[in-house]
Amino acid sequence: MHWSKTAFILALAPLLAPAVEFESVTHDKTTGKTTVKWSNVDTQNGVVVFRNDRSITGDEHFFAEKHIFPAGATQGVISADGSGKFFYRLAELTPFRRISGKLSAEKSIEEFDRSTPATAEYTFERKQYDVIFKLTRPAAENAAKLLVLTCQTAGSAVKTIAEAPAAAGEIAVAVDKLQNFAALAVADRFGKYAMPETWYFCGNQPDISINTSPLIAKNKDVALSDRIMTVGEKSTVSFTFRNNGGASGKVTAVVTATENSGSSQELLRQDAGEVAPGGKKVISVDYTPQKAGKIIFALELQTANDVDKTNNRLTLELYATQQKIYFLWYGGNVMELEYANYASVHADDLAEFTRRGGKNLATTSRTENKSGEAYYNRVKSSRAVGMQLDEIGGNLKATRFLPAIVDFEKRHPELLSAVWHIGNSPQKEVIEALKKRQIDLIMPEIYFTDGTAKERAKALKSLRGRLEKLRKTGVAEYMLIGLGTHRNYLGWGGSPAKHAEFIEEQIKLVREILPMTPGIAFYSSDADAELLKKVDQMCKKYFLENER
Repeated sequence: MHWSKTAFILALAPLLAPAVEFESVTHDKTTGKTTVKWSNVDTQNGVVVFRNDRSITGDEHFFAEKHIFPAGATQGVISADGSGKFFYRLAELTPFRRISGKLSAEKSIEEFDRSTPATAEYTFERKQYDVIFKLTRPAAENAAKLLVLTCQTAGSAVKTIAEAPAAAGEIAVAVDKLQNFAALAVADRFGKYAMPETWYFCGNQPDISINTSPLIAKNKDVALSDRIMTVGEKSTVSFTFRNNGGASGKVTAVVTATENSGSSQELLRQDAGEVAPGGKKVISVDYTPQKAGKIIFALELQTANDVDKTNNRLTLELYATQQKIYFLWYGGNVMELEYANYASVHADDLAEFTRRGGKNLATTSRTENKSGEAYYNRVKSSRAVGMQLDEIGGNLKATRFLPAIVDFEKRHPELLSAVWHIGNSPQKEVIEALKKRQIDLIMPEIYFTDGTAKERAKALKSLRGRLEKLRKTGVAEYMLIGLGTHRNYLGWGGSPAKHAEFIEEQIKLVREILPMTPGIAFYSSDADAELLKKVDQMCKKYFLENER
């Protein structure tokens, strides 16, 4: 198979496209926000802004903060914790979230008090015939200094019902203009919330409510300490519920757990007290699974005179495994995954990732200052539970890099040390370090490009031989086999659907030959979103449901 000149030019076209350019980077000390403006962007494409506390050179953009803005945007506003000098680079994103063209030139700026600015303070007061809104402090984001009350009733669109200058400090709305459960919120004149999305609900009965989605990725009313539970270890599940009605309601919360054996256990029966209109409460329950497999948690919220009982019960599907399971991703949009999201290099929203029970692993490299404390500082600044180092092995002698990794593990045994290893033949020094538990995990990188049926068969035969060789090391229980879901491995003319079939055959071999391995890893930068979703389901099938 050969490339024609035309095909070669078309293949290079994205790389030759002109780069997005900075117009300006400015920082507002008052609000603690930085505004980035750009130009030279295709109107169909979005923009990703990379920000780092050191110069973004080479592959450093992989490890930087990543802020994505939609197609048509010409600027973005960013706020985060910390102060000091920060570096910026831009890249254009296609509708499939892939980088189109090259990175922009770098910009740097001194930023101060980058903490989130104070939000508005306001109250709602129910009088006999009116709902009174009072503003005590405007939000920094509301530059227009307008108060706009919007109203949304069940099944209706949001509409503006009142507007006044912020200086007036008060808006009154007649109750008879609002249906039961009408939701009031404050927005700026462009329809964007200038203040927290705190709602006031009318009506004369309580409506105790919780999000009823059984999927953790879609249910922000649930928080997990561990996305995947481990048999014999305690985990915590937290539930947030609220009162959407116009009257207070006294709530009793009941939580049960049903393991795959079919036996149910009542974990909690708690008097949560009165919940005022618009108020919310959080309850938490600890649970130690006794068997591996699916666990169904059920929460029932009991209250008298509840006007809508369809939102009082939640069933949540979780899993426990006999040993701790790790799904590690190098790239890829893990925020779209439901099951296989233990840890990632690029979790776009760390707070949301953590809510789901995901663990952040800081990415370190051989080029950093080679000391355990340097690695620890990176982990600490990333608010991570450990590090994954990219990478050792191959032609690089492990003895050059092992001392710093061993030093990190010795100083901070509570933090995870995971190392990507080039190729499938770990150097003897690495094997010894694993046996002595001086490294927690290694990820041997075994990447195959998809191809014809004959090429696939040859690749799978090669994989079998490599896995059998790794099993003989005696430390396979500390290995996560790294498979290639990067776009490079689709193969000539390949498709994400066919590549998913090829990846599944590889996962089956891993589970057959190395049943003791505690998970799996994926090199997934620039991976297709649909491919990642299919791989997510494979991880559920072969690791959580333990299908052979």
